Amino acid sequence: MNPQCHVWDVVEVADLAPYDEHQVVLRTERFRVPAASQDALPAAGWSQILAEARRRRLTGVWLLRDQPEQLVSLVYFADRSSPLTPNSLEQAPPLGDVFDDQGWIRTFDRTQWVLTIWFPFVLGDQGQPSVWPNSPPLPGPVAANRV
Repeated sequence: MNPQCHVWDVVEVADLAPYDEHQVVLRTERFRVPAASQDALPAAGWSQILAEARRRRLTGVWLLRDQPEQLVSLVYFADRSSPLTPNSLEQAPPLGDVFDDQGWIRTFDRTQWVLTIWFPFVLGDQGQPSVWPNSPPLPGPVAANRV
């Protein structure tokens, strides 16, 4: 399955609706970015991205970077639609098109369900329980301690 691991720094974030109730489907776009472009990330279209996210009634959008690997990731969320499907987010034009004139190379574009939202773990297993925004109809947790 070729899993990849990256360490992301948050450049910009906008939660446009309560994440624990309305971030049900997400789309991730990843770009390889020339080193010189990374210093100008916030100016590289964030206001356009945020305006378009609001116009599309998305529920959140994040701009992230992994500077050592010269990567930028744009992650955005949508709420439940009827019927429950990620297709509407997947079939929409990518928000990352705003970077087309930057010379960035799109290396990843995937839409998927938000299966869980994890909160910080607290010693003694007493943390806030994880949120399962798609349960039902997808299976939810069964552990007695709910963490």
